Amino acid sequence: MRPHTTIVVTVLLLAGCQGASSSWGLDAILRVQGAQAVSGSITEYPVSPMEAMVWAPTGLTTIYPGLEGREIKGKVGPGASGVALGLAGDRVFWALPAGAHDTQNPELLLFTAQLSFSPELDESGLMQVDENGRLVLPLIFRPLTPQGQVGEALALNLRLQEPESLGSLVVTLTWTGASDLDLRVVAPASDGSGRVEIWSKHASNKGANSGGSLVGGVGVLDMDSNAACDIDNRNQENVIWQGAPPAGNYEVRVDAFSLCGERTAEWMVRATYDGQLLARSDGNPAQVFGVFTEAATRGDHGAGAGQTAFDFNIELRTP
Repeated sequence: MRPHTTIVVTVLLLAGCQGASSSWGLDAILRVQGAQAVSGSITEYPVSPMEAMVWAPTGLTTIYPGLEGREIKGKVGPGASGVALGLAGDRVFWALPAGAHDTQNPELLLFTAQLSFSPELDESGLMQVDENGRLVLPLIFRPLTPQGQVGEALALNLRLQEPESLGSLVVTLTWTGASDLDLRVVAPASDGSGRVEIWSKHASNKGANSGGSLVGGVGVLDMDSNAACDIDNRNQENVIWQGAPPAGNYEVRVDAFSLCGERTAEWMVRATYDGQLLARSDGNPAQVFGVFTEAATRGDHGAGAGQTAFDFNIELRTP
């Protein structure tokens, strides 16, 4: 049987033990588009001895409550027809059919999952703390065979994006893979003397007349992640205003300095004020997703480089 038909058998066999229904997953913390919900926690389903395994998925690395439709890809096999994925402790897990054979290793099948996370993720109790003290959400993958067997688990720790707690105005860039992307924000200077580009070579909008303070109207780039392909695996940069940001227009850009051997880099950039997502100048939410290929790394990477994601305006706030 073909992979997309054998998964039906797999789900029916799973249902014989724990039950399956497309409606059970509606209130789950994780939802997977096009997959079948199976009642129970993915970590509690018994392991069957098999050669099949899930190969390291790629794509999604950072999440937040309410995130919808983000893609993750992987490989499963040999001998598998699909993949089970879910969160430890969630009320259901998901059976997803595999797709085409991998061209480099035909014994393996490719799968693509579209993941959405409940707005109640923060209160779910499913988050864990990793060895570095960061909040993570373990996403569990297990191979499925046409006979309904479930193999050993592979866990991918998804990081919880929470930069909004760092300051009043926060612009955040996150991306996938071991690439060197750079966040750039063109902002009003802290002393009102014009506009300043905040980037790795000029890490704040501090004006010449701002004095020694880094608070009054000053935004600071927190780090240059994966700089020059010295991979730190943080894959995130923030420009943070601890105090009130200066009024005016802010332009947000993303520069692909190097993909460091990766084929693509998916990225997301957003701006929040007092923890709330801002609106762009065109009225849409100040949150943009994109994908860079090697072509985006060509050209100059000095001041003014990068792709404009959006701009937004900050109004003068009075006490």
